[in-house]
Amino acid sequence: MPQMSPIYWLYISLFCYFNFMMIMILMNTFYFNIFIYKNKYFINNWKWSW
Repeated sequence: MPQMSPIYWLYISLFCYFNFMMIMILMNTFYFNIFIYKNKYFINNWKWSW
């Protein structure tokens, strides 16, 4: 196995970091959109909720 350069490890670490960050951002926006959808649903049906 040949010796790998530090740039290679830098690319791998950056790729993993951005991959993790994108997963976290997508998960957060997914849950946040569900939260906003529920709030809109309850606000629109406020007159039926009592």
